[in-house]
Amino acid sequence: MTAAGRVPGSRDGRRRGIPLSFMVSPGVSARRKFTDDGPSMLKSYGPMVLPDTPPPPVSAAETEAALKAALVASEKYGRFNHRRLEALESLAEFLVRRERWLEAEPLKLQILSAKEKLYGPEHQSLAPTMAELAVGYEAMGRFDQAEAVLTLALKINERDAMQNTAAIAGNLAGLGRLEAIRGRWSEAETHLVRALKITRIVHGPDHTEMARLLTRWGEAALEGGQTMAAAAKLEEADRIYTHALGAAHPDTANVWVQRGQWARRMGRWAEAESFYRRAMAVHEHREGGWGISVGAVLLSLGVLENARGRPRRAEAHLDRARAIRENILGADSPAVAESLGPWAEAVAELGRFETAEEAYLRAWGTFEKCFGPESPALLRTINNLAELYFRRSADEEAERLLRQAVTLAEKTHGPESPASTRALQNLLVAFEAQDRWDEAEAVRAKLTPTRARGRAAGHERTTRT
Repeated sequence: MTAAGRVPGSRDGRRRGIPLSFMVSPGVSARRKFTDDGPSMLKSYGPMVLPDTPPPPVSAAETEAALKAALVASEKYGRFNHRRLEALESLAEFLVRRERWLEAEPLKLQILSAKEKLYGPEHQSLAPTMAELAVGYEAMGRFDQAEAVLTLALKINERDAMQNTAAIAGNLAGLGRLEAIRGRWSEAETHLVRALKITRIVHGPDHTEMARLLTRWGEAALEGGQTMAAAAKLEEADRIYTHALGAAHPDTANVWVQRGQWARRMGRWAEAESFYRRAMAVHEHREGGWGISVGAVLLSLGVLENARGRPRRAEAHLDRARAIRENILGADSPAVAESLGPWAEAVAELGRFETAEEAYLRAWGTFEKCFGPESPALLRTINNLAELYFRRSADEEAERLLRQAVTLAEKTHGPESPASTRALQNLLVAFEAQDRWDEAEAVRAKLTPTRARGRAAGHERTTRT
């Protein structure tokens, strides 16, 4: 992929006078142009005290080598024995924690094969492995496979359970999320309603498991564009967590982060910041300034500052978020790549286009290596890189990427999904900005009336936290 050139006659390489509307939040009519950061909004919350020096980085190479050696040693007892099964599970868990799903998937399949051989093809122990594999398939954009293995896990749990269980509710919540991502909210809600009923029966209405399920419902609703449903479920989860665990518990803080995501998508910047800051205080108290949860909140704050048109503040938050993740997970972690996207957006707003392009391409390489060529994370990166090229008048490269994004979104998420809608809307904006009205009309014809209404209200930038 070649670097995009500057616009002739323009000192900073920006396209002038083009009304961009790439991936903005609902309620925001167009993407912000570069603005000064303005007065600080952070003073009302007090200074954020973080140590300047991170703790020593965590080295994982020796651990990985030892786990692989243990797997090789276990194979002298045969392919189907408990020692090899334990070695497979340990190595797979190591890779999953680092989100290296392309490497973890074959190990998970070997684990399933070993369990089938040792315990039988429908043994209860297969269900948790299937549920974990479904998470990986979702990360890789293989939603049909995720649904298939999660449905098998559900059937095993339903057959073996004397009554409804938390495992069944968890499988149903996972299926609901998969349906929401693909724009099938009616089917998603059916699964989620059943999961909620089971959780209420098993644990009661004010148990933390209810809060956990409500949080998952809220996340699924946000994925499916059901913002009001998301608000209600997240608020109820907050109430339960606060009452059961208190305001200083990390689970309570995590639901505040989700409520902040909702507020950000609705354009309620001050409310979003308030939730993030409250969560930050809890995680800093428990983890210190370089904890992984602190990094996640800093990422959310950086995305928020991007949305508010304050790239300098965004860059500062995102620099720290990336440093935390690199220190804990390593430079090649998908979590680090996730932070590179909004960081690239911030530095592009500051006029550092080549730096932004390098960051997007680095994220692209990490996502492709860990998740494969069809992952939602890669789709977001393609869309955002296309926007960068478009803003720099590299129209051919931008159009190629936008068409690639449409093809990928329709293949993985489905033609009626929110992801496909966003990809088509971006291509439409690009054609309209270039006065290519016939091509714009052809794209518009693909949008259903529901999708067209979504464009009028604005839509979310693809950066996800």
